[in-house]
Amino acid sequence: MTRSTAAADSAGPSADYFWPRSTTFFLLLVGVVLAVFSFVVVLNVPPLPWPLAEDVRLREALEVFNETGSLSAWTVTSHTTGVGSVLLAVLFGGASAESPYTALGIAQALAIAIPLFWLPICVARIFRRARAGYALVLLPPLVWLLNSGTILVGTEYGLSDETSPLRVPALFGLPASLTFLALSMLVLLSTIPMRLSHRVVATVCVGLYAGFLALFDWYAAVAVAIAVSALWWRRAPLRTRGARAVGGALAALLIGAGVYLSVSGIIWGFGSSTFTSAFPLGVSGTVEPFDEYFRRGLFVIKHFGAMISFIAIGFVLALTRRAPQRRALAGASWILLPSLILGFIAAVENDPTLYGYSQLTATLGVLTAVALGAIVWSITSMPSHVRSLERNRLSGRRRNDGVAVSPLMPPSGISVVVPTRNGADVLEETMTALGGRLTTDDEVIVVENGSTDGTTALLTRIQEEWPYPSTMIITHSAPGLGEALRKGVEVSIGSRLLLTADDLPFGFTDLVEFEKLPADAAVAIGSKAHPASRVTRSRLRTIQSRIFRFLRAALLQSRVGDSQGTLWVDGIWGREFAHLSRESGLMWTTELVLAAEQQGIVVHEVPVELSNRHETGTSRFRVSDAWQSFVGFTRLAVYKDDYCNEDWVPSTRPDRDDEEVLTP
Repeated sequence: MTRSTAAADSAGPSADYFWPRSTTFFLLLVGVVLAVFSFVVVLNVPPLPWPLAEDVRLREALEVFNETGSLSAWTVTSHTTGVGSVLLAVLFGGASAESPYTALGIAQALAIAIPLFWLPICVARIFRRARAGYALVLLPPLVWLLNSGTILVGTEYGLSDETSPLRVPALFGLPASLTFLALSMLVLLSTIPMRLSHRVVATVCVGLYAGFLALFDWYAAVAVAIAVSALWWRRAPLRTRGARAVGGALAALLIGAGVYLSVSGIIWGFGSSTFTSAFPLGVSGTVEPFDEYFRRGLFVIKHFGAMISFIAIGFVLALTRRAPQRRALAGASWILLPSLILGFIAAVENDPTLYGYSQLTATLGVLTAVALGAIVWSITSMPSHVRSLERNRLSGRRRNDGVAVSPLMPPSGISVVVPTRNGADVLEETMTALGGRLTTDDEVIVVENGSTDGTTALLTRIQEEWPYPSTMIITHSAPGLGEALRKGVEVSIGSRLLLTADDLPFGFTDLVEFEKLPADAAVAIGSKAHPASRVTRSRLRTIQSRIFRFLRAALLQSRVGDSQGTLWVDGIWGREFAHLSRESGLMWTTELVLAAEQQGIVVHEVPVELSNRHETGTSRFRVSDAWQSFVGFTRLAVYKDDYCNEDWVPSTRPDRDDEEVLTP
């Protein structure tokens, strides 16, 4: 059974990349937490009235509508009232309610909450690391610090200051939230491989949405329609890329204009004087001196200075990394740039107030979420060899612990690494079986790591009486399975490593299958999860295995069915890994498999047959091991990217020259 476990992760951003279901579940769970939290916060905000003049017009419009039921009666409203908000007031029951603002508050809560469902997945897909999406659980407090004390993302709803004493109502909050929804969805679509038919459907949907958004803010509608060009640019042939991008944007603009004109005609009636004089929200239609626009621009930049600084830091950290994630980040930037420019123009069109920041706030909200993911990804994926802590750790590790491997002695044969702790009752039988199976070129390395019984004395006697052609080596390590395996691998000289246990859990069924693999198979595992494996486990062990596998897939995005079996590893690759590895306990083998996956190595899983002795033996798994495993998974999730782009064995990377070997 062969699985290409990390090839998708090492491919470019256009590659088909799918999260394990458990990871998608956790990312959606983060989105649910954000959405529900924001929804509840908005519902607990008291109804926010519009400015007095607009409040009078809104109530007049709703009163006439209740009497006549005719949309044309809305001609009594002015262009600044926001026909979109009036529509939502009717749709949400505001026309018959005593106060329309309760209905608008519900609409505002939904508009804020809906895009937060998919935002963690959106950010995670940009950086192809789930933890970048998990980090968005910190988005509300971050926005609170950066944006004048609101915990709501992508809107100024509920805020007030010295220039805007009336708290921002849904009249201005809704355009921001609806723009935020559209932009975040477009960024998510930019990370998903799309066929031509998919892009056509997306363009039509974006055009329809832009037409609806134009009822609130023309600038936002135009920016959203233009942003669809990014979906056409990606994967298009170089010669037609520009034409397709322009064509997609024009199609969305035309569809949006058609929707807007149709709805406006229904509401106002074609030819109405009110319709012909309508302007987008916040546009005055007057021209000011340049220095006045310059002053307003500086004011806007100062108001959003904290958010702009945070976004700049995140994007600089990410874009200066030589990683394929830069392409996805550039695509997201392209989508957000038109809205950023037009939002800034709309903000300085009149005297800067919170009421005119709707589009700019929405765009900066998406950028802040992406920047947060960028910072988390950049810091946690920094290569280990550039960290001072890592340099100190590696330089302080005594490789081979005084057992020197002669450079004149090329690796040959199999090195069997057997960690043991209090294994006196099984070691003699195990060593006899290994001695009878191995040849002159092979070696058995037994690593004692903290035994309190007679293990050491038994091993000494076995070594003194060793009658077999293979070499037997005894060494010691600090307590911990990872410490023992690392020590055994570091002192080995075999071209192949077999990492097993002191009771040979699978007998030699794993070794038989390993020897059938291709010569260039760098990493393989005797997998209890293989469908052809013959494994009878107790209910407790089955539950433990399923929980372990679920956590590994959720937190590490590992696609290997079993990372706790015996391992068959290329000698050179295994020794490089041992020198760089961090784990000291049960998670060491999981770290090894994860390192292979991160390097794009195909991890082979072979069927095994579990020996009766191993199954009937006392389980060595304790409750404390469960907690240590969870902590270990979390720790591995933080630094697993350190193994990306490493290449320790030429044959494991078909995209490289056979003579090229890169070492960290």
